[in-house]
Amino acid sequence: MKVPSVKSFYAEITVRLYKKEHLVEVKGIVDADVEQISVISLENFIKPYHNEFELKFDTKMTQKDLKEIDFEYDDELLDILDNGQIDLGAIAMEHLALVLDDFPRKEGEEFSFQSEFDEETTEANNPFAVLKKLKK
Repeated sequence: MKVPSVKSFYAEITVRLYKKEHLVEVKGIVDADVEQISVISLENFIKPYHNEFELKFDTKMTQKDLKEIDFEYDDELLDILDNGQIDLGAIAMEHLALVLDDFPRKEGEEFSFQSEFDEETTEANNPFAVLKKLKK
């Protein structure tokens, strides 16, 4: 996840087997306090994260079966079991990683940019300014 540290991590996961439907349902929540580095101030800070998830696994489907299925973009595909096993720890970590900020910043921090050029200089150095002159 490329973070300095995870200060706390809690996952509560429920696994339910539906034999008739050949289905395993995995539901859960993940709560974590993650230390991150602000992209603005470059200071470390801790931010809490929460994510709820629900996955369904087909107990009969194989990789070969999955390749042969014709499906639409909107279709919900079931995951397949790898050797009849589910790595719940990996699922919990994945669902934490899904909610992490790509560009973390401390609460209240805002990015402000001040150009060292004025508008006239910037416009003159614009590579499209030459094309604009040709149009006239």
